Amino acid sequence: MVSFSDPQTANATGDPVDQTHQPVALSVLRQRALGWLARREYSQWELQRRLVQIGATAAQADALLTDLLARGWLSDARFAEARVNARQSRNGVQRIARELRALGVDDETITHVTVELQATEVERAFALWCKKFKQKAVEPREKAKQYRFLQARGFSHAVIRQVLESDTVERD
Repeated sequence: MVSFSDPQTANATGDPVDQTHQPVALSVLRQRALGWLARREYSQWELQRRLVQIGATAAQADALLTDLLARGWLSDARFAEARVNARQSRNGVQRIARELRALGVDDETITHVTVELQATEVERAFALWCKKFKQKAVEPREKAKQYRFLQARGFSHAVIRQVLESDTVERD
């Protein structure tokens, strides 16, 4: 059996890696999963990946995830809402949706949690732009820099044009 305190058997996140490939007891997996969920929300895909990394079989991971879902302790919708709340002040809808999709959240849930963000997209982009640049670009090179800044944060072209062509420089 692998010692959990042995630094040689820990992965990059500090979780032990079972190098003997023996299945880990379901009670140990449950304890680890609950510890992770106590710290933050996880998507089903993310939690399954972590369980497999510490030595769970696919059947064990599926059984544990099914139990956690049934008890309401694991929820992709709650995970998506938490991720949106953490990212909305500095990222656009496109980037947030891309992150959620990469973390295994289904498109229906992504659409549901990003609907409200659509209404405030221009205001959030403008606030981010004001914080970074403080003045309108005069030269095309500077305007391109500001455009790329907002584009890298996941704002749409239409929103970026609205922000950069805005007459108001200072926020109310």
